[in-house]
Amino acid sequence: MKKPQQRPLTVPARAPLRGEAKLQAALDSFAVDVGGRVALDVGASAGGFTRVLLRAGAARVYAVDVGHGQLLGSLRQDPRVVNLEATNVSVLDESIIRDVVDVVVVDVSYMALASAVAQLDRVRFAPGADLIGLVKPMFELRLATAPVDRAVVEDAARRARAGIEASGWTVLRAIDSPVRGGRGAVEMLLHARLSSPIA
Repeated sequence: MKKPQQRPLTVPARAPLRGEAKLQAALDSFAVDVGGRVALDVGASAGGFTRVLLRAGAARVYAVDVGHGQLLGSLRQDPRVVNLEATNVSVLDESIIRDVVDVVVVDVSYMALASAVAQLDRVRFAPGADLIGLVKPMFELRLATAPVDRAVVEDAARRARAGIEASGWTVLRAIDSPVRGGRGAVEMLLHARLSSPIA
């Protein structure tokens, strides 16, 4: 009996990704306009944040991730997307990110949000650039399990805020993420604006 041929698992181009609801909520709540602007997506993974940025009218998105082969095929083929897979945030500079960046979004794991932001010091940002970062308390506080206690989550957000502001950004607002992270983790989204030149 002939075995049925297995087909590779694919994600439909329009299937929603977890990150999309998170970033869309942030753009709406913080009233950040990305139309015609250059964006940097740090921790792009499959491209949920990148898709939201493109739908919102971003002129170009640099999609950065240490992983390989995760970005959706539809985004790989989009001329507005610069796919920087297998790239660590620590190596980013103006030779890699060749445009002046207007908006940066950050969703990283296994490191603190502020640590990732601090490593963007060689990227050229426009005056008053916007930053939206996802605070993951488990990684901010180096916890073994995902916290659900509100006090712990707010402590993580305070630490993230202090670290981001130490890198020359001013944190304006914070909201709860509408979607929980892995293992039911409570997460927050921060909005910051560049208050002094980084590069």
